[in-house]
Amino acid sequence: ADEIEKAYQQSKSSSEDELEITKDDIANELINQNLLLQEANKKGILVDDQEVDNTLSKLIELSKTSEEDLNAKLSLSGISLDQLKLEIKNQLLISKLIEKEVNPNEIKLSENDLNELTQDDLDLENVNFLLEEEFTAQKKQEAIQKYLENLRRGAEIN
Repeated sequence: ADEIEKAYQQSKSSSEDELEITKDDIANELINQNLLLQEANKKGILVDDQEVDNTLSKLIELSKTSEEDLNAKLSLSGISLDQLKLEIKNQLLISKLIEKEVNPNEIKLSENDLNELTQDDLDLENVNFLLEEEFTAQKKQEAIQKYLENLRRGAEIN
């Protein structure tokens, strides 16, 4: 409950212009994350400190900031560097699990999918790649949701 309240307060302060995020949304997200982490643990999926450090370095590089600036921003947010590293590790574990467990065939675009994308008689030659990428991401999200629903059916939340 404390974790939900903390996440809720952080979401309120960071997303005033965005859609309202409810405590139920946060609770469901935390449940999903815990289910995926438990499943990654059951499957023996590991992330070492080097992977976490590499990801953190890329994050710092992409945000065009220094490690000192990052630490200052984290401090203002009430988050420690260790907490950020744990979050990175958890996200890497979940990514590896999804790569391993989500069936690639559920993500592939069928002829019907492609026809649906190009139904309008527009010249989509240049846009087609972006549409395919977006649709593939949508299908991947649907496959992840299906995987999560299956996990939830027989889940024991620790």
